[in-house]
Amino acid sequence: MATTFTAAPEVEALARDLIREHHQHLITHGVRVTFLFRDDVQKKAGQEVWGTCQKVSNLNAFLAAGEDDQEEGETPPFFVIVIARPIWDRATPAQRRALVDHELAHAYAEEDKEGAVRLTVLGHDLEEFRAVVNRHGLWREALKDFAAACEEAQLTIPLEEDEHTRLTIEAGGKTVETTVAGMKRATARLSRPAAVIRAPMGDQ
Repeated sequence: MATTFTAAPEVEALARDLIREHHQHLITHGVRVTFLFRDDVQKKAGQEVWGTCQKVSNLNAFLAAGEDDQEEGETPPFFVIVIARPIWDRATPAQRRALVDHELAHAYAEEDKEGAVRLTVLGHDLEEFRAVVNRHGLWREALKDFAAACEEAQLTIPLEEDEHTRLTIEAGGKTVETTVAGMKRATARLSRPAAVIRAPMGDQ
């Protein structure tokens, strides 16, 4: 069955905030970004493709332009971000925000020496195999930088997931499993006076 594409106003609304916060160059250069849903989930190398970012130019840009732009001969290139609707429907708000931010990070615009705006779809900062990291560790500076960014993100990420989301905490060679709700309770207890912290273990 053929894939069906539809407008994605929810994605566009979220993207507007993200563009203002992190992708100002798209505003500066007046770059058009179109947001669409597709009704299925592509797979690439066995992995689900949650979203894609593509540059549309030349004939495709002309065909996608409005009648006024076609008559004036103005068919500037633009970006199209396509999100898999099944993925979007099951994603948490935090995952949706990260997904849209990820696809916007692919969309890059800059002026050339003549002052014309050039669009480029950027690749990822890191491409590596899990098995290679398992065997050789963080063998490139890019891997070390990425790992440091991941560690920092884990330390600062807000607990906005569902109350029943399970968490695994490893420290001192021991592993403890809890939930977001349990972590919040523990955090609240640590913020109380010391006398309360020394309460019996059975105290919930």
